[in-house]
Amino acid sequence: MASKKSDVSERNYVIPLRKAVIKTARWRRAKKAISTIRSFMRRHMKAEIVKIGKELNEVIWERGGKKVPPRVNVIATKEENIVFVNLVDATKKKEKKTEKPKEEKKEEEKSE
Repeated sequence: MASKKSDVSERNYVIPLRKAVIKTARWRRAKKAISTIRSFMRRHMKAEIVKIGKELNEVIWERGGKKVPPRVNVIATKEENIVFVNLVDATKKKEKKTEKPKEEKKEEEKSE
């Protein structure tokens, strides 16, 4: 008997944004980058619904709508017909930012 395929698949991609973004008006570049990511994922993951993660969206809009990064390194997870896209280092950055400042503040308070 043939084994069932897992419904969840995960892949890493480097999505080039420069060519698509450079052809659009400056004030529209971040929006164009988001639509480019969506179309790239539809083409490569063969799914209609694409959900973009918070961290990826923040990286695109980080320097404003006019200055978009030339490429983004993402991880795409497909469940049934839905693709979830996020940065590769999203969970690592989140853990580092939240843990360190709290520990340092507690140590400073105890020493005073």
